[in-house]
Amino acid sequence: MTRVQERPGPLLRRWLALWRVHEVDLASPLPAAVAEERLRAVLTRRSWWRRPQVPRDRRIVEGQVRDGEVRVVATMPTFGNSFTHELRGRLTDTAEGSRLTGTLGWRRLVRVLTAVSLVVWPAVVVAGAVLAVRELLLGAGATGYAVPLLVGGVAGTHVVLMTWFLGSAGAADGEFLMSSVREALAVR
Repeated sequence: MTRVQERPGPLLRRWLALWRVHEVDLASPLPAAVAEERLRAVLTRRSWWRRPQVPRDRRIVEGQVRDGEVRVVATMPTFGNSFTHELRGRLTDTAEGSRLTGTLGWRRLVRVLTAVSLVVWPAVVVAGAVLAVRELLLGAGATGYAVPLLVGGVAGTHVVLMTWFLGSAGAADGEFLMSSVREALAVR
């Protein structure tokens, strides 16, 4: 007897959670101008030719905070990761201080490109398998496309593995980013 699983298992749930965009809503006792200054103080300046002077195993927060707009990421100073979580939001004044509202997740382009590649990859594998079966039925060398498609499909497995590995590392960057932002905004 087979068991039908109504909800995805933990591995699939974690895999799909990599693409999820989380809503952020943080209330701070600080006025928006002060909160903006404290967020700017957390940022590490980095240029493409010089690394920041921080330990290699420490994450840094980069980005910009200007005119109430917040767009920051946390990353390792020695390793660029496109799959890191980005915080995009807006700081507004409230009666109690200020509020940061926005989203936390992969950059839009990363989400789109990984989704497209994860659709194309199985299509290449299926096309290669279909052509391989066709070549077996019609005789060797009928089209000549089966082997390159199968090799490309198998090689495309790295897309799935890279998405998993780098996406998991990016999730850790997102946790560090949110803890840094909470600390800067004096959120309890």
